[in-house]
Amino acid sequence: MSFVIDFFKTPGNQKANIRFRKMQQLTSKEATSIREEIGELMSTEFDTIYVDASDVITADLSGINEIIHTNYTLQHAEKNLVFVYRKNSVVEKWVETTSLDKFVDTALLPSN
Repeated sequence: MSFVIDFFKTPGNQKANIRFRKMQQLTSKEATSIREEIGELMSTEFDTIYVDASDVITADLSGINEIIHTNYTLQHAEKNLVFVYRKNSVVEKWVETTSLDKFVDTALLPSN
């Protein structure tokens, strides 16, 4: 697995959130790992799952497609996905190319 999963709280929310972070790549290898982890999280109490791609330096269409698939899977389980990425990054280029932000909740961080 080439990412870390951790928990955090946000103001006004009593429940903990779960986040995938420290990803350097968002490619087919990571897509497989993300799909496996999401499958295990489907029956948990987490309503929102964050995928933080702010550290990604390499991405491809299979990685972006996995984010779309993850969003679709979570919606059917009445859960939410928030996809976090950085301005002026390779991920932002893929978001613009695929219009991912039109159907997946996103959070855009400032560039480094």
